[in-house]
Amino acid sequence: MGIIGALFGGYGAAIYWVSQGGYMMKLFKMYGIKTNEEGKYFGITNAIVYGSSFFGAIVTTFGLGLFGSQIYFSILTVLALVSWAVCTFFLDSL
Repeated sequence: MGIIGALFGGYGAAIYWVSQGGYMMKLFKMYGIKTNEEGKYFGITNAIVYGSSFFGAIVTTFGLGLFGSQIYFSILTVLALVSWAVCTFFLDSL
């Protein structure tokens, strides 16, 4: 089961990183960000991504402790659906 989970996680991460890079490059061109400043914005984005992993782990620890796993995973499902809707319907306007 761990190998299957690792395969799905790796595949999802590959799609995520390529998509993030393409999206950032699109924003750089749209807002006229200079080539020598792109690294700063990639760094800020990575800080947010890794910071969210850290804070997500803390929330998961306390969330599973305070609520049952049924409620916690229901909340995560709703958040995933909202994220999907935002990415599907609103990112095309850029």
